[in-house]
Amino acid sequence: MTLAIAAQAARLSVEDGLGWRDACQRAAHALNAPPHTPMPSRALMDEQLRAHMALFCPEQGAELAALRALALRWMQRLAAFRPHITGAVWSGLATRHAEIWLHTFCDDPKALEIFLVNEGERYTLHSAGDVDGAPAHWLDMESWCTELGKRVGVHVLVRARAALGGALGRDADAEAALGNERQLRERMACAQTATKGQEWGTFTPFPLEP
Repeated sequence: MTLAIAAQAARLSVEDGLGWRDACQRAAHALNAPPHTPMPSRALMDEQLRAHMALFCPEQGAELAALRALALRWMQRLAAFRPHITGAVWSGLATRHAEIWLHTFCDDPKALEIFLVNEGERYTLHSAGDVDGAPAHWLDMESWCTELGKRVGVHVLVRARAALGGALGRDADAEAALGNERQLRERMACAQTATKGQEWGTFTPFPLEP
């Protein structure tokens, strides 16, 4: 049953843009899973997401590249606030329905809001509860993505500068939870190289004339 939930949740995540936990809960309800059925691990969810995308999302690579390019532009704009990327756009499991999630680290939590106001950006503010033992908040915005022809949600978590060192850990599967601008560029370059390799691998030369 857990595997079935993961497969259904992967479809919901890709098609409806649901987050991991919401997708699993909705999948469990749709499948009438017993109350104490174990939910899929993040590793199993990632495995099912990759499998679903490989079968049903031929444009996923281009969509991911567009989202990463948009995220990179935001990280460059917010460079003074030490931005780090997380979520599906960072992990590579994003489709056009995904949104961009960034963490910033600064001494003055109001400084980022002042910067956005001066830049003419409209945002909404809501609490993220206690993060790193101190109150934190999210700044939610939308940004136009020309490549996708749509507005994309951009969510920025404002954290204390002192929390940066502890935040750069890894999850249970040794995947870096956050990435800086240089690391995002590296992943973009690797993805582009892999795509070119696939194109050459499927190239069929014209037959030589006898």
